[in-house]
Amino acid sequence: METTDSSLNPISAPAAETPLLLVELRQSARWMKFLSIVGFIFVGLAALGGLLMLAISRFGFIFTIVFFLFGLLGYFPVMFLFQYARGVQNHQQTGDMDELENAFHKQKAFWKYIGVIMIIYLVVILIGILTYIAKAQ
Repeated sequence: METTDSSLNPISAPAAETPLLLVELRQSARWMKFLSIVGFIFVGLAALGGLLMLAISRFGFIFTIVFFLFGLLGYFPVMFLFQYARGVQNHQQTGDMDELENAFHKQKAFWKYIGVIMIIYLVVILIGILTYIAKAQ
């Protein structure tokens, strides 16, 4: 008996791309590319802000580390969005399904990264609330 990996052999794969699907992909790719470019600008501004704080603040080193950390945390989801947009646009130009699959892999990576950051954020908030309650008593 042959065993198959369900992730490699999906139960229901679309037979063909519909015109509406192609339009939706093209439009979402444009927006993701725009958002990723704006994101890259903000990541660059965070790094620049960190350097500026190093020059003008008494606590510049601490602020620089914080700004660079936020910039680093913001870089990865922006890069995933950019790679998604580029993959969809490459697929639209060449028809290569590998490009589209890679684009969706990058989109999955984006949402996974955002999910992990959200979990960390919620845990930090919960610790802060519990700490406040413990100190208030």
